Formats: sequence, C-alpha cells, structure tokens
Amino acid sequence: MPQPVQALYRIWRSKTFGEVVGQDAIVRTLQTQTRTGSIAHAYLFSGPRGVGKTSVAKIFARAMNCLDSHDGEPCGHCAACIALSSDNNLDVLEIDAASNNRVDDARDLIERVKYPPSATRYRVYIIDEAHMLTTPAFNAMLKTLEEPPAHAVFILATTEPRKLPDTILSRCQWYAFRRIEPSRIVDRLELVANAHGIPFERDALWIIARAADGGMRDALSLLDVCRSTAVGGAVTGRLVRDTLGAADPAALFAIADALVEMRAGEALSRAEECLALGLEPQELAASLTEHTRSLLLARNCANNLQELLAVTSEDAAVYVEQAGRASQASLLRMLDLFAAAAQTNKWNASPRLMLERALLRACVPDDALELESLAARVESLERKLESGAVKQREAAPIAEPPPRSKAARTPAVESASRQQDGGKTAPAAAPTGAKSLDELWAALMDALKKRQPALYAVARGGKPVSCDGGELRVMYAGENAFSYDMLSKDTQRQKLEVELEQAAGMPMRFTPVNAAAAPTPKPPDSQAKLRQVFDAFGRENVNVTNNDVFEKI
Repeated sequence: MPQPVQALYRIWRSKTFGEVVGQDAIVRTLQTQTRTGSIAHAYLFSGPRGVGKTSVAKIFARAMNCLDSHDGEPCGHCAACIALSSDNNLDVLEIDAASNNRVDDARDLIERVKYPPSATRYRVYIIDEAHMLTTPAFNAMLKTLEEPPAHAVFILATTEPRKLPDTILSRCQWYAFRRIEPSRIVDRLELVANAHGIPFERDALWIIARAADGGMRDALSLLDVCRSTAVGGAVTGRLVRDTLGAADPAALFAIADALVEMRAGEALSRAEECLALGLEPQELAASLTEHTRSLLLARNCANNLQELLAVTSEDAAVYVEQAGRASQASLLRMLDLFAAAAQTNKWNASPRLMLERALLRACVPDDALELESLAARVESLERKLESGAVKQREAAPIAEPPPRSKAARTPAVESASRQQDGGKTAPAAAPTGAKSLDELWAALMDALKKRQPALYAVARGGKPVSCDGGELRVMYAGENAFSYDMLSKDTQRQKLEVELEQAAGMPMRFTPVNAAAAPTPKPPDSQAKLRQVFDAFGRENVNVTNNDVFEKI
C-alpha cells in the first residue's frame, strides 16, 4: 500500500536557527541567551500564522538543552539533541490550548511541572494558540508561570496576543514575529522547487509569495498544491492564478482603465469575461480591492512602489501610469465600494449583483454623487414641511417707514439716508435685459426645477443681490453656505449659466457670493453727509446739535 506523500512545509520546517527565514532579530536574541545561559522562565511568541513561532520554540528548546552548542545553535548530534528530535520525548511537551483550554487542563499541567526532566537540563512546555485558554485556566496558571521550578520553561505561542490577560503578558518575555518579505519567500520557494525537481516560472513564485501574505507555511502549501495540479508540468503564473481563483492582472488593469474613464459598459463587460472564466464575484471584488490599493500606493509612494507591492519595475511603472489618471478621491471611493462588495458577497444571495452595483457606482462622477445627496436631503426636508413635522418660522413684520415730505426725498437726502443706514436700504440694480432682478431669478429657478432638479436644490437657497454688466450676483448665507461651495466649482457654475442665459435671453455670468466673506460697509462720513444736506436745504436752514462737527465744515 503506497505511503502518503509528506507535505513540503513539514519536510522544509526549520531545524536550526540558521534555517529560520525573516526573523533575524529574534533569532539573534535567543542565540545570545543560549550562549550565555541567561534563559528566562517564560516566553511569549506572537505573530501571524505560518511565520515560524512553533518552529523557533522547538529549536530554542533543543538549543537550551544541547550539550555541545556552537554559537547558540543546537549541534544535532549529542544525546540531548537526539532525544529531543523524536516525537515521543518527555522533556519538550507541545500542548494545543484550543483543545486543552479548561481549568482542569491547567491544573494537570501545574502538577506535571513539579517533576524534573528525564534526560535534559530543562523541561520545556510549548503552549500553542495560548489565547484559547479560558480565564479560569489563566488564573490557575498565574502563580506557576510567575515562579516555576528552576527546570521548567514555558513558551506561549499565539496569533492574538491582545486576548491574553495583562497578568500573563507581564510575566513573559514577549517576542513579536513579523510577516516574511515576499522576496525572501520567493528565494525559499526557488530553493525548494529546485531541490524537488519542480519546473517553475519565477513569476508564478511571486504570485504565490504575495498570496501567502507573509506566511512561509502557506507559501509552501500553495507550491505543494500547484505541483500536484501541474502533474509533472511547470508551475506557471496562469496555473497559480487558476488554483487560487485570482483574476489575471491584465484583466484588472482593463477594468480599472474603464472605471477611470467612466466607461461603465466596458467595465461590466470586462468583469463578465472574468466571471465567465470561473472567477467568483467575491474573488473578483477582492482582487479589484487589492488592485485599487496598489493604485493608491502608486499615487502616493511611487518612489518605493516596487518594494511595497513586490513587483517588477515594469509592473510598478504601469501602476504609476494608471494611478496618474485617477483622482485620490475617486480611488478611495472605489476602494470602499469593492471592499464592501467583497465583504457583503459572503452573505448576499446575489453576489454578482453586488459586484455590478459597485462597478456602476464607481463610474458615477463625484460631483453628481454630491448633488444627488443634496437633492435627496432637500426632498426629505420638503416632505417634512408638507407633513408638518417641521414648521417654518414666520418672518417678523417690517414696520412701515414714516411719510416724508417731497423735499426730504431729494437725491441728496436719499443718498445721505442710504449712507446713514450702511447701504441696507439701497435697492438692487435692475438687470440689463428686459426682466427685473426678481423676474430673472424666478425664471432661472423655474428652468432649473424642470431641467436640472439637483442643481435647483443647491441654488434655490440664494438671494439675488444685483445684475450689472451681464453678471448676476447671488448671496448665500447661513444654512445655505454649502451652496456657495458647490456653485463655486466651474462644472456646476457653467451648467447654471447655460440656463441663466436662456432665462435672460442674453449672455450672462453667475457669481455666488459668500455672506460670511462679504466686506463690512465703512462707517458713514458725517461731514460729507452734512455738506449734502447743506447743499439741498441751505446752511442757514439746518440746525446742527454737534458743534464739533459743525465747526470742522
């Protein structure tokens, strides 16, 4: 009966510190402790899966017990190394906390700690997935972990250190394992493939390294799967992508090109081609999320993009070129859309629909989305007003001015009166066309309401101020200040001016005015006012009570 083939990650599991990849700082520290004999009683190894936590723990256990250690490395030939290399040794106990997480399991461990090692210097307890222990189990271990027997060493390994109580963390030397760089994973995969006679394309190894997300064990497992799929053939980039269910980079660039150029139909067609090849909508959404992330990095970190994305210089140049044709805001919006589609597709009954919706939304201009949102807010407010949920405040009645004599309404007096009240009573200038200012504004609002409802929702809150020289000036104040920001944009103002020219029957410019930024009127000149009054009525007919002012004239 044929024996099962041993997995590559088991064959190539590190057996010495020198074989460990990507954890150089931690390895040097542990070697130093082994060489000097300064072994702590408890260690915590944290980090992502497959980066070497348990492997380093086993190497460290052999190194601290080695009888002929060289520069902190286990020799592999002494009696202790040979004894600890077997799976049934009693001095290195590997405990799976996921299945031994109860308080009774912790008490059994405490009882075993009392017994000295059978053939070595230290008895090492490696507790894998330590975060799975229950709170009572942790509490039971606290005293033993703080003051264990001299022969006992604990090594806790976990992917989620923040789930461990602070009382446990404070009793351990903590070493955080990092993700392994893709370039170092590729070098290791190339070594393994050559040793096993596996033909490969180097591009395929890069795809595996990026998919492994910093985990050497995942990378070796993926290479193992691809070797089986190839059935004696070469491990190619296309084979790896088919095995992973990932989209072809060329297809992702084509979809992104269509999105950047706002060609929704082409984006949908390109996506359909990927789905027809067997790619799942969720996987395509995830691939587009990663591609958009790469474009954002290309836009902001072009100088070191090759290292960040682990791609060739040619591919990095393509990313930079495509990212240069898209705005930062649109890329961020695309990232949110595709990330949401990839997450929602896990639970949605129609994942294809969610992907297509994300593609279509990505092709809608940012300005249109803002106007659409504003229009929805205005419609909601109008419904509340109609239903009575929100009441309009009534304007305070304006007092009628007292009647004036005919002489008091001479141009000089009218001018002085307008200067006295800061120009507030000055009537707005009439338009140069046939319509008055109010008529022109009403005609413009009617045209926008019929043909540009979203723009009407933004512009309607303004107050026309003047219409001189072919320019309509409209003031936006208070809660309508956001309309000033929108209408100051060239695209929105140009749309509005098209309707304005039709309403006026002549070329017109539209200028929004921010009430908060409007200049404060200068205080009136008292002497100038008096001169005007004197000219109108005669100096001898005017009684001035302020002698200081009178004497200066």
